[in-house]
Amino acid sequence: MKISDEIRAEVSEMGMHPFDINDGYCEDFANNVIARMGGYRDGLCETEVEIETKGQIGCQDLPGHVWIVCDGLHYDAEEPQGVDDWRELPLFARLGRIDRYKELLGGLLR
Repeated sequence: MKISDEIRAEVSEMGMHPFDINDGYCEDFANNVIARMGGYRDGLCETEVEIETKGQIGCQDLPGHVWIVCDGLHYDAEEPQGVDDWRELPLFARLGRIDRYKELLGGLLR
């Protein structure tokens, strides 16, 4: 099964809106999707990526978020198709519309 299918299945099983999963349950969600796919195996997914974004880009205001990187694409509950850059994930795209985050997140906004 493709990762996109596993993400949709996990969203369904959790019985929550994807936005709500990303608002406090993202780590559990990512771990569950990886487990559904058989765990970490060579050639399956690079890794689960847990990033405290405030540390990565030097902003105390950005939330931490956990998502999955697989074959170079970034996935979370709201983005089952995957995106090329983590800043394109809906959580960060929404933040990028807020003035104080625009410069930090650059031009990679939807």
